[in-house]
Amino acid sequence: MNAHQPIVLKELTVRDQQSGKLILDRVSCTIKPGEKVLIVGPSGAGKSTLLQVIAKLLETTNQFEVNADLYQVPPCSYVFQDPDSQFCMPYVDEELAFMLENQQVASEDMLAIIKRMLTTVGLQKDQPHTAIQTLSMGMKQRLALASAMLHDQECMLLDEPSALLDPDGAVQLWNEVAKHAEGKTVVAVEHRITEALPHMDRVLLFNHRGQLVADSKASVFFNEYRKEVIAAGIWHPHSWEDYAREKTVTRRFKQPKEVLALNDWQLLRQKKPLVTVKEATVYENDWICITGVNGAGKSSLLYGLMNLLHHKGQYTLNGELVHRKEHVSDRINFVFQHPEFQFVTTNVEEELLFSATNADEKALVKTILQRFGLSEYCTVHPYRLSVGQKRRLSVATAFVHSKPFLFLDEPTFGQDAYHTFALLDLMEDFRQSGGTIVMVTHDKTLVRLFATQEWHVKNGALIPSERRQLEGVLAT
Repeated sequence: MNAHQPIVLKELTVRDQQSGKLILDRVSCTIKPGEKVLIVGPSGAGKSTLLQVIAKLLETTNQFEVNADLYQVPPCSYVFQDPDSQFCMPYVDEELAFMLENQQVASEDMLAIIKRMLTTVGLQKDQPHTAIQTLSMGMKQRLALASAMLHDQECMLLDEPSALLDPDGAVQLWNEVAKHAEGKTVVAVEHRITEALPHMDRVLLFNHRGQLVADSKASVFFNEYRKEVIAAGIWHPHSWEDYAREKTVTRRFKQPKEVLALNDWQLLRQKKPLVTVKEATVYENDWICITGVNGAGKSSLLYGLMNLLHHKGQYTLNGELVHRKEHVSDRINFVFQHPEFQFVTTNVEEELLFSATNADEKALVKTILQRFGLSEYCTVHPYRLSVGQKRRLSVATAFVHSKPFLFLDEPTFGQDAYHTFALLDLMEDFRQSGGTIVMVTHDKTLVRLFATQEWHVKNGALIPSERRQLEGVLAT
Protein backbone atom coordinates (compact mmCIF):
# COMPACT_ATOMS: atom_id res chain seq x y z
CA MET A 1 0.00 0.00 0.00
CA ASN A 2 1.29 3.46 -0.90
CA ALA A 3 1.16 5.40 2.37
CA HIS A 4 1.71 8.71 0.62
CA GLN A 5 -1.15 8.70 -1.86
CA PRO A 6 -3.24 11.90 -1.85
CA ILE A 7 -6.97 12.17 -2.45
CA VAL A 8 -7.50 13.94 -5.77
CA LEU A 9 -10.91 14.88 -7.14
CA LYS A 10 -11.34 16.98 -10.27
CA GLU A 11 -14.73 18.14 -11.58
CA LEU A 12 -16.60 15.50 -9.58
CA THR A 13 -20.33 15.52 -10.28
CA VAL A 14 -22.96 13.25 -8.73
CA ARG A 15 -26.55 13.32 -9.97
CA ASP A 16 -29.66 11.57 -8.70
CA GLN A 17 -30.93 9.62 -11.70
CA GLN A 18 -34.53 9.61 -10.47
CA SER A 19 -35.01 13.32 -9.79
CA GLY A 20 -32.23 14.69 -11.99
CA LYS A 21 -31.01 16.76 -9.02
CA LEU A 22 -27.30 17.46 -8.73
CA ILE A 23 -26.02 16.21 -5.37
CA LEU A 24 -22.41 17.32 -5.96
CA ASP A 25 -21.63 19.94 -8.59
CA ARG A 26 -18.15 20.04 -10.18
CA VAL A 27 -16.15 19.50 -6.98
CA SER A 28 -12.38 19.75 -7.29
CA CYS A 29 -9.95 19.36 -4.40
CA THR A 30 -6.71 17.68 -3.38
CA ILE A 31 -6.14 16.36 0.13
CA LYS A 32 -2.49 15.74 0.93
CA PRO A 33 -1.30 12.63 2.79
CA GLY A 34 -1.58 13.19 6.54
CA GLU A 35 -3.96 16.16 6.25
CA LYS A 36 -6.96 16.44 8.55
CA VAL A 37 -9.92 17.89 6.64
CA LEU A 38 -13.36 18.80 7.99
CA ILE A 39 -16.29 18.92 5.55
CA VAL A 40 -19.15 21.20 6.59
CA GLY A 41 -22.34 22.47 5.01
CA PRO A 42 -26.12 22.45 5.42
CA SER A 43 -28.10 19.24 5.73
CA GLY A 44 -28.49 17.67 2.27
CA ALA A 45 -25.43 19.41 0.78
CA GLY A 46 -23.86 16.14 -0.41
CA LYS A 47 -21.26 15.79 2.34
CA SER A 48 -21.95 12.11 3.08
CA THR A 49 -22.16 11.43 -0.65
CA LEU A 50 -18.66 12.86 -1.07
CA LEU A 51 -17.32 10.48 1.57
CA GLN A 52 -19.03 7.56 -0.17
CA VAL A 53 -17.35 8.52 -3.45
CA ILE A 54 -13.94 8.75 -1.78
CA ALA A 55 -14.54 5.32 -0.21
CA LYS A 56 -15.50 3.92 -3.63
CA LEU A 57 -18.91 2.97 -2.30
CA LEU A 58 -20.78 5.08 -4.82
CA GLU A 59 -20.46 4.53 -8.55
CA THR A 60 -22.75 5.10 -11.52
CA THR A 61 -25.89 2.95 -11.19
CA ASN A 62 -29.56 3.26 -12.07
CA GLN A 63 -29.84 5.47 -8.94
CA PHE A 64 -26.78 7.72 -9.30
CA GLU A 65 -24.63 9.11 -12.06
CA VAL A 66 -21.03 9.73 -10.96
CA ASN A 67 -18.57 11.56 -13.22
CA ALA A 68 -15.09 12.99 -12.65
CA ASP A 69 -12.20 14.13 -14.86
CA LEU A 70 -9.77 12.76 -12.26
CA TYR A 71 -10.48 10.49 -9.32
CA GLN A 72 -7.64 9.19 -7.16
CA VAL A 73 -8.10 7.86 -3.64
CA PRO A 74 -6.06 5.70 -1.23
CA PRO A 75 -7.42 2.72 0.76
CA CYS A 76 -9.63 4.02 3.59
CA SER A 77 -11.34 2.92 6.77
CA TYR A 78 -14.86 4.30 7.17
CA VAL A 79 -17.23 5.21 10.00
CA PHE A 80 -20.77 5.44 8.64
CA GLN A 81 -23.27 8.07 9.73
CA ASP A 82 -25.61 5.26 10.74
CA PRO A 83 -23.44 2.78 12.68
CA ASP A 84 -25.96 -0.05 12.27
CA SER A 85 -25.31 -0.04 8.53
CA GLN A 86 -21.69 -1.11 8.94
CA PHE A 87 -21.87 -3.91 11.49
CA CYS A 88 -21.31 -7.42 10.16
CA MET A 89 -21.60 -9.47 13.34
CA PRO A 90 -24.21 -9.68 16.14
CA TYR A 91 -21.85 -9.26 19.10
CA VAL A 92 -19.36 -6.56 20.10
CA ASP A 93 -16.35 -8.87 20.41
CA GLU A 94 -17.22 -10.70 17.19
CA GLU A 95 -17.45 -7.41 15.28
CA LEU A 96 -13.93 -6.42 16.30
CA ALA A 97 -12.58 -9.97 15.97
CA PHE A 98 -13.79 -9.94 12.37
CA MET A 99 -11.40 -7.04 11.66
CA LEU A 100 -8.54 -8.80 13.45
CA GLU A 101 -9.13 -12.06 11.56
CA ASN A 102 -8.75 -10.19 8.29
CA GLN A 103 -5.35 -9.01 9.54
CA GLN A 104 -4.38 -12.59 10.51
CA VAL A 105 -4.05 -11.74 14.22
CA ALA A 106 -3.63 -14.87 16.35
CA SER A 107 -6.86 -15.81 18.12
CA GLU A 108 -5.16 -15.98 21.54
CA ASP A 109 -4.15 -12.30 21.19
CA MET A 110 -7.55 -11.00 20.14
CA LEU A 111 -9.33 -10.56 23.48
CA ALA A 112 -6.63 -8.30 24.94
CA ILE A 113 -6.61 -6.15 21.77
CA ILE A 114 -10.42 -5.94 21.76
CA LYS A 115 -10.60 -4.88 25.42
CA ARG A 116 -7.88 -2.29 24.91
CA MET A 117 -9.65 -0.81 21.88
CA LEU A 118 -13.03 -0.69 23.64
CA THR A 119 -11.41 1.20 26.51
CA THR A 120 -9.81 3.60 24.03
CA VAL A 121 -13.17 4.60 22.54
CA GLY A 122 -14.92 4.78 25.94
CA LEU A 123 -16.94 1.58 25.53
CA GLN A 124 -15.79 -0.31 28.59
CA LYS A 125 -17.57 -3.63 28.86
CA ASP A 126 -17.08 -6.19 31.59
CA GLN A 127 -18.19 -8.72 29.03
CA PRO A 128 -17.28 -7.86 25.41
CA HIS A 129 -19.55 -10.66 24.23
CA THR A 130 -22.51 -8.26 24.33
CA ALA A 131 -25.25 -8.14 21.71
CA ILE A 132 -24.83 -5.03 19.56
CA GLN A 133 -28.60 -4.56 19.40
CA THR A 134 -28.66 -3.87 23.15
CA LEU A 135 -26.29 -0.89 22.83
CA SER A 136 -27.50 2.70 22.68
CA MET A 137 -26.86 4.58 19.43
CA GLY A 138 -24.04 6.54 21.07
CA MET A 139 -22.40 3.31 22.18
CA LYS A 140 -22.79 1.93 18.67
CA GLN A 141 -20.98 4.99 17.32
CA ARG A 142 -18.08 4.22 19.65
CA LEU A 143 -18.03 0.60 18.45
CA ALA A 144 -18.02 1.72 14.82
CA LEU A 145 -15.00 3.92 15.50
CA ALA A 146 -13.22 1.06 17.27
CA SER A 147 -13.77 -1.12 14.22
CA ALA A 148 -12.40 1.55 11.89
CA MET A 149 -9.34 2.02 14.09
CA LEU A 150 -8.62 -1.70 13.99
CA HIS A 151 -8.92 -1.59 10.20
CA ASP A 152 -5.92 0.74 10.41
CA GLN A 153 -5.75 2.20 6.90
CA GLU A 154 -3.75 5.29 6.01
CA CYS A 155 -6.95 7.30 5.50
CA MET A 156 -9.94 7.55 7.85
CA LEU A 157 -13.34 8.69 6.61
CA LEU A 158 -15.65 9.75 9.44
CA ASP A 159 -19.31 10.61 8.81
CA GLU A 160 -20.64 12.47 11.87
CA PRO A 161 -18.89 10.09 14.28
CA SER A 162 -19.88 12.07 17.39
CA ALA A 163 -23.44 13.08 16.45
CA LEU A 164 -25.10 10.81 19.01
CA LEU A 165 -22.57 11.20 21.81
CA ASP A 166 -22.93 13.24 24.96
CA PRO A 167 -20.68 16.37 25.01
CA ASP A 168 -17.92 14.81 27.11
CA GLY A 169 -18.01 11.72 24.93
CA ALA A 170 -17.61 13.82 21.78
CA VAL A 171 -14.50 15.53 23.19
CA GLN A 172 -13.06 12.16 24.18
CA LEU A 173 -13.76 10.69 20.75
CA TRP A 174 -11.97 13.45 18.86
CA ASN A 175 -9.01 13.29 21.24
CA GLU A 176 -8.69 9.56 20.55
CA VAL A 177 -9.08 10.07 16.80
CA ALA A 178 -6.26 12.62 16.92
CA LYS A 179 -3.96 10.18 18.73
CA HIS A 180 -4.78 7.25 16.47
CA ALA A 181 -4.63 9.24 13.24
CA GLU A 182 -1.24 10.85 13.79
CA GLY A 183 0.42 10.76 10.39
CA LYS A 184 -2.77 9.50 8.73
CA THR A 185 -5.21 11.33 6.47
CA VAL A 186 -8.59 12.12 8.04
CA VAL A 187 -11.64 13.38 6.16
CA ALA A 188 -14.58 14.03 8.47
CA VAL A 189 -18.13 15.29 8.08
CA GLU A 190 -19.55 16.98 11.19
CA HIS A 191 -22.33 19.33 12.21
CA ARG A 192 -20.85 19.56 15.72
CA ILE A 193 -17.88 21.59 14.56
CA THR A 194 -16.63 22.89 17.91
CA GLU A 195 -15.23 19.57 19.17
CA ALA A 196 -13.71 18.55 15.82
CA LEU A 197 -12.18 21.82 14.61
CA PRO A 198 -9.15 21.94 16.96
CA HIS A 199 -7.93 18.68 15.42
CA MET A 200 -8.28 19.81 11.79
CA ASP A 201 -5.91 21.42 9.27
CA ARG A 202 -8.49 22.48 6.66
CA VAL A 203 -12.20 23.08 6.31
CA LEU A 204 -14.19 22.56 3.10
CA LEU A 205 -17.53 24.39 3.06
CA PHE A 206 -20.34 23.24 0.75
CA ASN A 207 -23.58 25.09 -0.01
CA HIS A 208 -27.02 23.53 -0.34
CA ARG A 209 -26.45 22.97 -4.08
CA GLY A 210 -23.49 20.65 -3.48
CA GLN A 211 -20.91 23.22 -4.57
CA LEU A 212 -17.59 23.75 -2.81
CA VAL A 213 -17.66 27.43 -1.85
CA ALA A 214 -14.73 27.71 0.60
CA ASP A 215 -11.44 25.94 1.23
CA SER A 216 -9.80 27.37 4.33
CA LYS A 217 -7.21 26.75 7.02
CA ALA A 218 -9.11 25.51 10.07
CA SER A 219 -7.55 28.13 12.35
CA VAL A 220 -9.04 31.06 10.40
CA PHE A 221 -12.18 29.49 8.94
CA PHE A 222 -14.83 31.24 11.05
CA ASN A 223 -13.09 34.60 10.82
CA GLU A 224 -12.57 34.57 7.06
CA TYR A 225 -15.86 32.94 6.04
CA ARG A 226 -18.33 34.15 8.66
CA LYS A 227 -20.72 35.54 6.04
CA GLU A 228 -20.70 32.29 4.04
CA VAL A 229 -21.15 30.22 7.21
CA ILE A 230 -24.21 32.22 8.26
CA ALA A 231 -25.65 32.05 4.73
CA ALA A 232 -25.22 28.27 4.73
CA GLY A 233 -27.01 28.00 8.08
CA ILE A 234 -24.34 25.80 9.65
CA TRP A 235 -23.19 25.83 13.25
CA HIS A 236 -20.64 28.39 14.38
CA PRO A 237 -19.45 29.45 17.86
CA HIS A 238 -22.15 32.13 18.19
CA SER A 239 -25.11 30.27 16.65
CA TRP A 240 -27.07 29.86 19.88
CA GLU A 241 -26.22 33.37 21.03
CA ASP A 242 -27.47 34.89 17.75
CA TYR A 243 -30.64 32.80 17.85
CA ALA A 244 -31.44 33.54 21.48
CA ARG A 245 -30.97 37.27 20.97
CA GLU A 246 -33.89 37.36 18.54
CA LYS A 247 -36.30 35.02 20.33
CA THR A 248 -38.57 35.39 23.32
CA VAL A 249 -40.49 32.78 25.24
CA THR A 250 -43.05 33.17 27.99
CA ARG A 251 -43.81 30.43 30.49
CA ARG A 252 -46.27 31.25 33.24
CA PHE A 253 -47.58 28.46 35.44
CA LYS A 254 -50.47 29.84 37.46
CA GLN A 255 -52.72 26.78 37.62
CA PRO A 256 -50.63 23.74 36.70
CA LYS A 257 -52.59 20.82 35.29
CA GLU A 258 -50.98 17.42 35.82
CA VAL A 259 -51.03 15.39 32.59
CA LEU A 260 -48.47 12.61 33.20
CA ALA A 261 -47.20 11.10 36.43
CA LEU A 262 -44.87 8.30 37.46
CA ASN A 263 -44.82 6.94 41.01
CA ASP A 264 -42.60 4.09 42.21
CA TRP A 265 -42.20 3.18 38.56
CA GLN A 266 -39.52 0.97 37.01
CA LEU A 267 -38.53 0.34 33.43
CA LEU A 268 -37.48 -3.27 32.99
CA ARG A 269 -35.10 -5.09 30.67
CA GLN A 270 -35.15 -8.87 30.89
CA LYS A 271 -37.09 -8.46 34.16
CA LYS A 272 -34.27 -6.37 35.68
CA PRO A 273 -34.66 -2.66 36.54
CA LEU A 274 -33.15 -0.37 33.89
CA VAL A 275 -34.48 3.00 35.08
CA THR A 276 -36.19 3.62 38.43
CA VAL A 277 -38.45 6.63 39.02
CA LYS A 278 -39.49 7.44 42.58
CA GLU A 279 -41.74 10.31 41.55
CA ALA A 280 -41.99 12.49 38.44
CA THR A 281 -44.78 14.75 37.24
CA VAL A 282 -45.42 16.43 33.89
CA TYR A 283 -47.78 19.37 33.60
CA GLU A 284 -49.65 20.70 30.59
CA ASN A 285 -47.38 22.90 28.43
CA ASP A 286 -44.23 21.39 29.92
CA TRP A 287 -41.11 20.83 27.82
CA ILE A 288 -39.26 17.94 29.44
CA CYS A 289 -35.67 17.26 28.35
CA ILE A 290 -34.30 13.81 29.23
CA THR A 291 -30.51 13.90 29.62
CA GLY A 292 -27.72 11.54 30.64
CA VAL A 293 -24.63 9.82 29.30
CA ASN A 294 -24.77 7.33 26.43
CA GLY A 295 -26.29 4.07 27.56
CA ALA A 296 -28.03 5.55 30.61
CA GLY A 297 -31.45 4.42 29.38
CA LYS A 298 -32.87 7.68 27.97
CA SER A 299 -34.31 6.23 24.75
CA SER A 300 -35.52 3.16 26.62
CA LEU A 301 -37.38 5.47 29.02
CA LEU A 302 -39.33 6.93 26.10
CA TYR A 303 -40.10 3.42 24.85
CA GLY A 304 -41.40 2.57 28.30
CA LEU A 305 -43.67 5.63 28.34
CA MET A 306 -44.99 4.51 24.95
CA ASN A 307 -45.76 1.09 26.46
CA LEU A 308 -43.28 -0.55 24.09
CA LEU A 309 -41.08 -1.93 26.90
CA HIS A 310 -42.05 -3.69 30.11
CA HIS A 311 -42.48 -1.59 33.23
CA LYS A 312 -44.09 -1.76 36.63
CA GLY A 313 -45.43 0.80 39.07
CA GLN A 314 -47.93 3.61 38.63
CA TYR A 315 -48.07 5.46 35.31
CA THR A 316 -50.96 7.86 34.63
CA LEU A 317 -51.94 9.97 31.63
CA ASN A 318 -54.45 12.74 32.29
CA GLY A 319 -55.24 11.15 35.63
CA GLU A 320 -56.01 7.70 34.21
CA LEU A 321 -53.88 4.67 35.01
CA VAL A 322 -52.03 3.33 31.97
CA HIS A 323 -52.23 -0.45 31.80
CA ARG A 324 -49.37 -2.53 30.44
CA LYS A 325 -50.98 -3.59 27.13
CA GLU A 326 -52.83 -0.34 26.55
CA HIS A 327 -52.18 1.63 23.38
CA VAL A 328 -51.19 5.24 24.11
CA SER A 329 -50.46 6.28 20.53
CA ASP A 330 -53.92 7.86 20.26
CA ARG A 331 -52.68 10.54 22.68
CA ILE A 332 -48.96 10.67 21.91
CA ASN A 333 -47.03 11.41 18.72
CA PHE A 334 -43.73 9.53 18.95
CA VAL A 335 -40.63 10.33 16.87
CA PHE A 336 -38.13 7.46 16.90
CA GLN A 337 -34.36 7.93 17.05
CA HIS A 338 -34.22 5.88 13.83
CA PRO A 339 -36.36 7.77 11.28
CA GLU A 340 -36.62 4.66 9.09
CA PHE A 341 -38.57 2.87 11.83
CA GLN A 342 -41.64 4.96 11.10
CA PHE A 343 -41.65 5.41 7.30
CA VAL A 344 -44.53 3.56 5.62
CA THR A 345 -44.89 5.07 2.12
CA THR A 346 -42.77 5.50 -1.01
CA ASN A 347 -42.43 9.28 -1.21
CA VAL A 348 -42.07 12.25 1.10
CA GLU A 349 -45.43 13.90 0.43
CA GLU A 350 -47.32 10.62 0.82
CA GLU A 351 -45.55 10.06 4.13
CA LEU A 352 -47.13 13.24 5.51
CA LEU A 353 -50.51 12.60 3.88
CA PHE A 354 -50.57 9.18 5.54
CA SER A 355 -50.81 10.93 8.93
CA ALA A 356 -53.64 13.24 7.82
CA THR A 357 -57.10 12.29 9.05
CA ASN A 358 -59.20 15.02 7.40
CA ALA A 359 -59.21 17.61 4.62
CA ASP A 360 -57.84 20.38 6.84
CA GLU A 361 -54.83 18.29 7.81
CA LYS A 362 -54.21 17.33 4.18
CA ALA A 363 -54.22 21.03 3.31
CA LEU A 364 -51.47 21.58 5.90
CA VAL A 365 -49.05 19.20 4.20
CA LYS A 366 -47.68 21.72 1.67
CA THR A 367 -47.02 24.24 4.44
CA ILE A 368 -45.31 21.65 6.63
CA LEU A 369 -43.11 20.50 3.74
CA GLN A 370 -42.01 24.09 3.23
CA ARG A 371 -41.33 24.78 6.91
CA PHE A 372 -39.25 21.61 7.20
CA GLY A 373 -37.26 22.36 4.05
CA LEU A 374 -38.58 19.33 2.18
CA SER A 375 -40.70 20.91 -0.59
CA GLU A 376 -38.33 19.99 -3.41
CA TYR A 377 -38.26 16.35 -2.26
CA CYS A 378 -42.02 15.67 -2.46
CA THR A 379 -41.67 12.75 -4.88
CA VAL A 380 -38.44 11.32 -3.43
CA HIS A 381 -38.51 8.02 -1.51
CA PRO A 382 -37.85 8.69 2.20
CA TYR A 383 -34.95 6.22 2.23
CA ARG A 384 -33.15 8.29 -0.43
CA LEU A 385 -33.03 11.42 1.70
CA SER A 386 -29.93 12.41 3.65
CA VAL A 387 -29.91 11.38 7.32
CA GLY A 388 -30.70 14.96 8.37
CA GLN A 389 -33.60 15.15 5.92
CA LYS A 390 -34.96 11.80 7.13
CA ARG A 391 -34.90 13.15 10.66
CA ARG A 392 -36.85 16.29 9.63
CA LEU A 393 -39.40 14.17 7.78
CA SER A 394 -39.95 11.95 10.81
CA VAL A 395 -40.56 15.01 13.00
CA ALA A 396 -42.77 16.63 10.34
CA THR A 397 -45.19 13.70 10.42
CA ALA A 398 -45.96 14.54 14.04
CA PHE A 399 -47.19 18.01 13.06
CA VAL A 400 -49.79 16.84 10.53
CA HIS A 401 -52.17 15.24 13.02
CA SER A 402 -51.63 16.97 16.33
CA LYS A 403 -52.00 15.10 19.64
CA PRO A 404 -51.68 16.40 23.21
CA PHE A 405 -48.23 14.87 23.73
CA LEU A 406 -45.13 14.93 21.55
CA PHE A 407 -42.32 12.50 22.46
CA LEU A 408 -39.08 12.82 20.49
CA ASP A 409 -35.79 10.93 20.62
CA GLU A 410 -32.87 13.18 19.59
CA PRO A 411 -34.92 15.26 17.10
CA THR A 412 -32.05 17.64 16.26
CA PHE A 413 -29.61 14.84 15.34
CA GLY A 414 -27.90 15.47 11.99
CA GLN A 415 -29.26 19.02 11.65
CA ASP A 416 -27.46 22.21 10.75
CA ALA A 417 -28.14 25.31 12.82
CA TYR A 418 -30.83 26.70 10.50
CA HIS A 419 -32.96 23.56 10.58
CA THR A 420 -32.35 22.97 14.29
CA PHE A 421 -33.78 26.38 15.11
CA ALA A 422 -36.67 25.90 12.67
CA LEU A 423 -37.56 22.63 14.45
CA LEU A 424 -37.34 24.26 17.87
CA ASP A 425 -39.56 27.15 16.78
CA LEU A 426 -42.23 24.70 15.62
CA MET A 427 -41.98 22.74 18.85
CA GLU A 428 -42.25 25.89 20.95
CA ASP A 429 -45.34 26.94 18.94
CA PHE A 430 -46.84 23.52 19.68
CA ARG A 431 -46.08 23.89 23.39
CA GLN A 432 -47.52 27.38 23.63
CA SER A 433 -50.69 26.22 21.87
CA GLY A 434 -51.31 23.69 24.64
CA GLY A 435 -49.07 20.75 23.80
CA THR A 436 -46.66 18.92 26.07
CA ILE A 437 -43.19 17.82 24.95
CA VAL A 438 -40.92 15.07 26.27
CA MET A 439 -37.65 14.69 24.39
CA VAL A 440 -34.20 13.10 24.67
CA THR A 441 -31.25 15.39 23.96
CA HIS A 442 -27.54 15.80 24.64
CA ASP A 443 -27.60 19.53 23.88
CA LYS A 444 -27.03 21.41 27.14
CA THR A 445 -27.84 24.79 25.61
CA LEU A 446 -31.16 23.52 24.30
CA VAL A 447 -31.99 22.26 27.80
CA ARG A 448 -31.09 25.61 29.36
CA LEU A 449 -33.13 27.65 26.90
CA PHE A 450 -36.24 25.51 26.44
CA ALA A 451 -36.73 22.94 29.20
CA THR A 452 -39.31 23.56 31.89
CA GLN A 453 -37.95 20.43 33.57
CA GLU A 454 -34.82 18.35 33.09
CA TRP A 455 -35.08 14.63 33.76
CA HIS A 456 -31.52 13.40 34.27
CA VAL A 457 -30.92 9.66 34.13
CA LYS A 458 -27.91 8.53 36.14
CA ASN A 459 -26.91 5.17 37.62
CA GLY A 460 -30.29 3.68 36.78
CA ALA A 461 -32.36 6.42 38.44
CA LEU A 462 -34.33 9.34 37.05
CA ILE A 463 -33.66 12.61 38.82
CA PRO A 464 -36.22 15.30 37.89
CA SER A 465 -35.36 18.99 38.32
CA GLU A 466 -37.72 21.53 39.78
CA ARG A 467 -40.12 23.10 37.29
CA ARG A 468 -38.67 26.31 35.89
CA GLN A 469 -40.65 29.41 35.02
CA LEU A 470 -38.88 31.36 32.31
CA GLU A 471 -40.11 34.61 30.95
CA GLY A 472 -38.64 36.98 28.38
CA VAL A 473 -35.59 36.68 26.14
CA LEU A 474 -34.27 33.14 25.77
CA ALA A 475 -30.70 34.14 26.62
CA THR A 476 -31.59 35.47 30.07
